[in-house]
Parts: sequence; C-alpha cells; structure tokens
Amino acid sequence: MVLKLNPNHQLLWHNPSTLQIGTDARSVVLPQLSAEQERFIDALYFGIAPNQLAAVAKQARLPAQQAQQLLEQLKPLLQKPSDDQHGLGLAAFPEDPSQPQFAETVWASLQHSTSGQAVLNQRAKRVVQIDRLDASGLLAMLALAAAGVGTLVALDQEVVSAADTGPNGYPEGLIGHPRITAATLILQATWPASRLVSGSQLRPNQLDTADAVLFLAQQVIDPKRYGPWAARGIPHQTLIFDANGVEVSPVLLPGKTACLNCQHLHRSQNQEHWGVVSSQLLTSSLRFDHTSNRFIGIGLAVQVLLGWLDEIGGFGCADSHGFRYNCQTAELERVEWQRNQACSCALVTASAA
Repeated sequence: MVLKLNPNHQLLWHNPSTLQIGTDARSVVLPQLSAEQERFIDALYFGIAPNQLAAVAKQARLPAQQAQQLLEQLKPLLQKPSDDQHGLGLAAFPEDPSQPQFAETVWASLQHSTSGQAVLNQRAKRVVQIDRLDASGLLAMLALAAAGVGTLVALDQEVVSAADTGPNGYPEGLIGHPRITAATLILQATWPASRLVSGSQLRPNQLDTADAVLFLAQQVIDPKRYGPWAARGIPHQTLIFDANGVEVSPVLLPGKTACLNCQHLHRSQNQEHWGVVSSQLLTSSLRFDHTSNRFIGIGLAVQVLLGWLDEIGGFGCADSHGFRYNCQTAELERVEWQRNQACSCALVTASAA
C-alpha cells in the first residue's frame, strides 16, 4: 500500500504560510506551514511507501513525529489503492483535462478516494436496462453512457413520435424509426464506448443478469411494469415525473429493501383516497417531464444508480435514500424508504429470517 494524496484534492494558498488542501467537506487547512512540511506534502502527492516514510521525512528535514502528525491530519485526503490493474491502482498524476470523461474521472476519484479510472473501468462492465426509450429514456441512456456504463438494454418496441423529438430528444428526421434503432444511432455517434442492446435479442436468463432496471413514469407507475422484474429478484429504480416535480427511488433490492408496493401502501394509509386517485392518474395522458424536471430528475436518478453500480464494482456503499424535488419551491428532500408491514415483501423477509 502506498500513502498518496488524491491528486484531485487541490492545493490552495490562503497566504504565503497557510495552505488549504481540497475543497469539499474533507478539506484540511494548515496554518504556519513550514518549508519542510511543504516538501513532505509534495512527496505525498507522488506517493510514499509506508516503510519509506521515515526516510522521506528525513530527506524533507521534517522530524519523524511531525511527519506522523501531518500524515494523520491528511488521512481523509489519502487515496485508497484499487485492485483494478487497468486502473493502475492509483490515479495518474496529473489527469488529462482534454479527455472526454475528465470530469467523470475526477468526481469518481473524489467520491471513492481511489483511482477514478479504476471506477470507470468497473462501470464499463455494468449492465443497466431502461424500460422505455422516449425522450426522457434517451437522455437517461446518454447520461449513463457518459458516466461510463458499458451496456444498456431496452425492451422498447415503439417508434419515435413527434412527442419524442426536440433539443433534448430525438431529431425530427428519426420520426417513424424504431426507438431502439434511433437511440443506437445516437449512442454510436456520441459515445461508441457504450452499446445499446435490444432486449428482444436476449434470452430471459440473459435479461436476468442486468445489474439494475430503470423505470421512468408519469405521476404513478403501473405495477405490471416493474412486477416481473421484482419477482425475478432484479434490482430496480423508478423516476417519476408529476405536477409537483420529480421523485427518485433508491435502487430497490427485492427481498432486502422496501419495495414500490410498500410506498403505495404508505400513501394509501396517509392519503385517504390515494387508491382511487392513483388509478385515475395511471390512465392520464398528461406528461410532466418538461425540460427542468427531466434534467433534474435524470441527474438525481443517475447519481443514485451509479452509487449502486459502484458498490457492485467494489467501491463504497450505495445510499439507501431516494429524492423528492419540488419544482414549485426548488426544494430538494432526501426521502427514506421504509417497509410497510402490510406488504407481502415484509412477510417474505420475516419468514426467511
């Protein structure tokens, strides 16, 4: 293991003797920094083997005790080694800002305190299914591809309609083409490192290997859409657009976490007429994935989904919360999803225990 400061934590001088390292919640401010300490920090950016720590401190003319104290202060900013050989274990220094995924690499590195390239290498192995490739589904596909997800699957058999077109949708010239074909053309033209596969070309056991399924819906989601995937134990997530904004679920793990029916039961208990209201919303033709809702919702959904995919890849632990964004008040709320004891998923879990 090498002791190394994550190169994406920036050096920022407050004055000639006060140094700030990093800009997020882990940032460390070092007042009255000596030249010896500065040399030791420079060495940490390149990496120091633990058995060479005393020698490097001596070379920097920094007393061993002070070096140890400084190392302890900087521990939150140290980078964890990676087992990914192609990720080189530690991030290259410096990163190349001319590369198309530079921002993704920097963020992945800071988020997981490891090589950003190693994180993206693992994402390239992940498989995500998007159940609909309307304009919002297309944007979700492109966002996941941009974040490094290697394989995207769609079962959508519809054709591109006028409602799917626009600056953040399909070009008008693709109206009438199958959505899967049109989306494939767009993906190949913008990011050929990822691929889009038609689910109709895959066997059921191949579909079951998906790391997650993303469902996009207007106002409420039909249980018939997610039920088969939940029954087969496949992790899934919902992004629902409505008149108030967007609701993003955490990635739901059948048999392990609360499910979508739990959420429906909670609402039925808290809203007297939710059962009859939701059935009417289900048949409504209104859409609420307008531009701001669409970009904010997909951004939040992709952030949550990447947390789960990175956990599969061996990086960090996914957040178990969802989000609710109110487009009227511009308020963002983290929502905790809890089991409902009246739901069959809670009964199954209890019997298994």
